[in-house]
Amino acid sequence: MAKKGQAFKRYDEATKGEVVRLRLEEQWSYSMIKEKLGIKSDAQIMN
Repeated sequence: MAKKGQAFKRYDEATKGEVVRLRLEEQWSYSMIKEKLGIKSDAQIMN
């Protein structure tokens, strides 16, 4: 749950596109994508 005043990391369009490409074309798992791109939460890439 978010805390009041908490700032969330926003990702640029290139990073978002890379996540989609890795998942769909390369069949990478979410954990592999998170590790490669330094994304902390599953929710940031699964939605």
